Amino acid sequence: MVFEKLLLLLLLILATSLVLVVWRLMRGPSVADRALAFELILLHIAGMVALYAVVAGVRAMIDVVLIVVVAGFVSMVAVARYMEEGRY
Repeated sequence: MVFEKLLLLLLLILATSLVLVVWRLMRGPSVADRALAFELILLHIAGMVALYAVVAGVRAMIDVVLIVVVAGFVSMVAVARYMEEGRY
């Protein structure tokens, strides 16, 4: 019972933080701010899915989370390289 309440609290914290990151994505004054906010949104969603996988006991969801996080990392590296060259 305590474990379920803790997971619910963690989900609530992630959801609150996600709202703040979405605000940063919409308001971000530069491309770098928006790219970082998009990466953080991806990580928040991955965290929420991982919490769901723990609660529901679905091990296959953890594999999906890992694939999404790796894809997000590769895309962030591509955006950083694009910005480094000054093409934005």
